[in-house]
Amino acid sequence: MKKLIVLCTILTIASGTMMAGLPFINFGAKVGMTSQETDIKLNNTTAIKNTIKNATGYHVGLVARVKLPVVFIQPELLYNWYKTSINATILGTELGSDVKINSFEVPLMLGARCGLGKVIGFRVNAGPVFNLATDVSVSNDALGEYYKSSFNKQSVTWTAGLGIDLFSLMLDVRYNGQFKKNSDTIDGIDARIKQTSWSASLGILF
Repeated sequence: MKKLIVLCTILTIASGTMMAGLPFINFGAKVGMTSQETDIKLNNTTAIKNTIKNATGYHVGLVARVKLPVVFIQPELLYNWYKTSINATILGTELGSDVKINSFEVPLMLGARCGLGKVIGFRVNAGPVFNLATDVSVSNDALGEYYKSSFNKQSVTWTAGLGIDLFSLMLDVRYNGQFKKNSDTIDGIDARIKQTSWSASLGILF
């Protein structure tokens, strides 16, 4: 995953260098926090009960905004990381595990903006999020085997939110959801993982 991040970063910077002279394209960077909520449902069994702690994570990334006559397109390159914990009772035995999740995502936002030129602007935007790579580590393999592969599945999710531009600064608040739950079957047990989150970020456009 590290090689993929480095490659995409280099390509993004190179593209920005080549297009720096185009007035309708701006490049920038952003950093923010994410409040992640995870819900796991296990079918075909009543032997496992689990609870998952909600997590606060972080993200950093690069932004490109392409200004069109009515709307704008904003592809982003984000690296996310957060830590949560799972507590489960399996066949009467209580188990717990810390879960660390790092992911590399590309949101492709479509939005509209209104305001006073470059001074201040209000935005509404939404679009798909392409999960290119995810790395999951668990502290308890006995528990982690039931969840790790489901967390690790690559997927396409969606995000939508509001934003404010103030000169070169941009502030965004978004809700992130799934088109469908991640799923896997381990030892005949069907696992369904639903993840939703709120995120807030502060960035700058050059």
